[in-house]
Amino acid sequence: MAGRSSSTPSTTIMSCERQLVIMVGIPGSGKTTKTIQEINKKNKDLGLNPQPNPFYPEEVIETSTETIQETTQETNQEAGAACAAASSSSISTTPTTKVRAIGCSADNYPGLYTPEGQITDLGLLPSAHEWCQRSVEECMEKGHEIYLDNTNLRPEFWVDYLRLAQTHGYKVKIVIPTNKLLYYEASGKNTFDQQLAHLKTVRCSGSRRIPEHAMNTMYSQFVSTINFVGLNKGSCGTDPSRWLAVCSRYRPSATSYSRR
Repeated sequence: MAGRSSSTPSTTIMSCERQLVIMVGIPGSGKTTKTIQEINKKNKDLGLNPQPNPFYPEEVIETSTETIQETTQETNQEAGAACAAASSSSISTTPTTKVRAIGCSADNYPGLYTPEGQITDLGLLPSAHEWCQRSVEECMEKGHEIYLDNTNLRPEFWVDYLRLAQTHGYKVKIVIPTNKLLYYEASGKNTFDQQLAHLKTVRCSGSRRIPEHAMNTMYSQFVSTINFVGLNKGSCGTDPSRWLAVCSRYRPSATSYSRR
């Protein structure tokens, strides 16, 4: 980061949970909306301002230290002038690293989408996911709480991220958000066709359009993964090693669509 000396010690004044949250959901299921809500709620609790697009890259992760200094000084002034003076002195000599919740998504890979929401080239998807994985690793090295906002529809797509969590001492949480019109198939409140029709409508009116054959494939994977998570969540908890073990035994059905 420009303007920082590698020899100067850094002080973290905000605490954040070392946790990787793997969001699972097809387009239109409320996944990204839920991700943004959870990130901004977490960061508000840390005393940070909410952002409309709280995702990697780095300029989102680390903002200037002046914002933190001003907030800290205001808090200290309320506590008393003496405390404010002492804290202000220490802050002026020590740069601050802001640890926060942040989202990572392959969709943010530069050049992947046109302004109209179309994928420019399906051949870019492998590079986009490699970039996303590197982004997660970099965020883990800095201690940020991470929300992985890919579709993550098949457990084998989680494996590289689970290994990173294991390496960096992160807990893992699997989250399957649903909107009011999308229910688990087991609920019986909507039939497969009704749910899929709704999601196709969302995609037709949304900014990013998904081909119908791809929606069919993704929906089938989504239902299968819901069952997988339900069967294993109790025994695996937040342990990445346990999730790795069950993911290695998962045998998905064949699919021709590579979106993750």
